[in-house]
Amino acid sequence: MKFSILITLFFISLFLSAQIKPTLSFKVDQANNIRIDHLDNIYLFNKTTIDKYNTNGNKIATYSNNQLGDISKIDISNPLKVLVLHKDQNTLEILDNTLSTERNTTLDLTNANLYNTSVFAYSSIDNGIWFYDRELFQIIKVDLTMNRIYESGNLLQILGLETLEVVDLIEHKNKLYLITPKSILIFDNFGAYYSTIHLHDNEKVLSIEENTIFYKTAKHIKAYNLLTFETQETPFQAPNNSKIALKNNKVYSVTDRIFSVFELE
Repeated sequence: MKFSILITLFFISLFLSAQIKPTLSFKVDQANNIRIDHLDNIYLFNKTTIDKYNTNGNKIATYSNNQLGDISKIDISNPLKVLVLHKDQNTLEILDNTLSTERNTTLDLTNANLYNTSVFAYSSIDNGIWFYDRELFQIIKVDLTMNRIYESGNLLQILGLETLEVVDLIEHKNKLYLITPKSILIFDNFGAYYSTIHLHDNEKVLSIEENTIFYKTAKHIKAYNLLTFETQETPFQAPNNSKIALKNNKVYSVTDRIFSVFELE
């Protein structure tokens, strides 16, 4: 535990003592969202196309499937199994590292009785997939054949909530994080409720690294230490229409067809 705390404190101190400087910038075609995997590959996407770039800014793969409708969300937790949700067709596609469809891995969510879900997360523990069901207010886990592994039951009743709007799911280090506009609900890898972190207005979660949650405000990027419960911040201001990601000590931004990387030195 002490060693883990030291690693976390070192990571935060490195982040916060740094000056954020741009190291890479290039034009992109109509990308309005961004994801970064743990290998620092860059995924820029819109409703129709995903473009994958390497760390040098070279495009290395592209995905598009007009037959399935708009791209609603992607998950790149496992670069070898990129998950793409086409909500219009209630379909989840599993792509390989070249963004090609794997054989027999176009999954119909209707087969798992998932009719109203828009957020999900790949599970590295058992290659399952977490979903949040917006109608039944529950988290559900299925395997790659759409068989249910786990379902939580109605979280409104379990947690005594009046409503629950989940905007993202993140699995990290044996924990599942349900991101809402005003809070982060933490569950263990078996789906049992652990704790809640409350967010202030205009705070948006960017990523979870080691034992730290990074999120942005209008003028800062903040780091919340899950072990010491301390929050520290570093100045960073981006245009209102930009999309921001943070991974491996770098800040990524896409704004008005310009993609930029800011490295912390």
